Amino acid sequence: MNLRSCHSAAFYLAVMLCGFLGSSSQILAVTIHVKSSTSSSDNAANPVVLSLTETIEKAANNGSASDDKTSHDQSVKHTDGKSDKPPVKGFVNDDVEKWKNEQKAESEDWHREQRETLNTWKKEHQKTLELWEKEHATFLNRIPIYKANTFAIEEPKHQTKKGVEKPKQSAKAPVTSKIVNAAFLPPVKDQGNRATCSAFAGIRALEILLAQNNKNSDLSEQYFYWASRPDCQKSACDKKGSWVLTGFNFSKQQGGHDIPDETACPYQNKPLDHNETQLPLPNDCFNKGFLKVSEYKDLASWDDIIEALNQDIPVVGAFRLSENFYKTQGVVTLKEAEAEKQRPTDLHANAHAILIVGYIKIPANLSKKEGESCLIAVNSWGVGWGKGGYSCLTQSWFIAFKIPVPFVGVMSADI
Repeated sequence: MNLRSCHSAAFYLAVMLCGFLGSSSQILAVTIHVKSSTSSSDNAANPVVLSLTETIEKAANNGSASDDKTSHDQSVKHTDGKSDKPPVKGFVNDDVEKWKNEQKAESEDWHREQRETLNTWKKEHQKTLELWEKEHATFLNRIPIYKANTFAIEEPKHQTKKGVEKPKQSAKAPVTSKIVNAAFLPPVKDQGNRATCSAFAGIRALEILLAQNNKNSDLSEQYFYWASRPDCQKSACDKKGSWVLTGFNFSKQQGGHDIPDETACPYQNKPLDHNETQLPLPNDCFNKGFLKVSEYKDLASWDDIIEALNQDIPVVGAFRLSENFYKTQGVVTLKEAEAEKQRPTDLHANAHAILIVGYIKIPANLSKKEGESCLIAVNSWGVGWGKGGYSCLTQSWFIAFKIPVPFVGVMSADI
């Protein structure tokens, strides 16, 4: 039994993705799958899309964004369903004039409503940008905390593929932009002072899958981090970090729903000394399972990642971090990383996991250095990072800073 929903992959200015669980319990388990959209309007005015687009335009124009002088009113047509042709039969001149005046009044009312709606949206958008700027200033002071919680990602034993390959010379670049279905619905979260980025990326991928199927839920990163650390499930340990593939595999191997929601197993954003998984977890972390991962796959090339995004599959990836990644305001470029002498060979081996939810085809004057497109990434450092918690990683930066482990996409889960 499949659940379906609709979502948009539209972009502003066209620039910017059964069975039974235990026969004895007789509980029906529904398998939900990745769902694509059939509508095309939800993302058109999304502040993340607009802000990333503007930031990319600024980067392409050496810091000065081009002005869009096209009036929104000019692009909207009056479509109230009423005829715009005057009646002919049985009407005298006075009737025709009366009809014209009514049509004119209705048109003026409609256009006034559209202007009011646009002005209201502009005010809301500006408030959002101001909030992000305020949060960004606070975030900059917290960068040392996030830097301290990067870690070395090791290849899981059950991994079937090697790291992500560079794009081949013959590979076709994306010709359009794409946002994964329902990518913006779960709120941006903050991992705090813990090395739990991979758990946040994996849980958000599952929350997007739920949202694609009209199931909005806040899942437990606290549990998923524990599930991703088999070496720290029964006894406390010191070693930081995890990789999402281990957590997905653990969930898939369970006999029933294992991942609880946040209320059953709440996340603690402060670390415990010598106890990475914060044992013992509350009983509800294990007694109130809501979801079980049923299908995921390794993605071993740039083309695999683009194909997954085109199929509305969010992708968990891992990168070493340049200084401009921390301080980004919407786009992370290799040019800026090189200017700061942050070449990959200069960096320590520690890494950070994020979720990729789409891509944007970038302007030609930027693509010569940075590649044909950039990947839209959502982080787990709150809305102060990038634009509201999102940024776009250029293809060249991706190649230089990716970690040599396969990226991961989840396609279905049981609820």
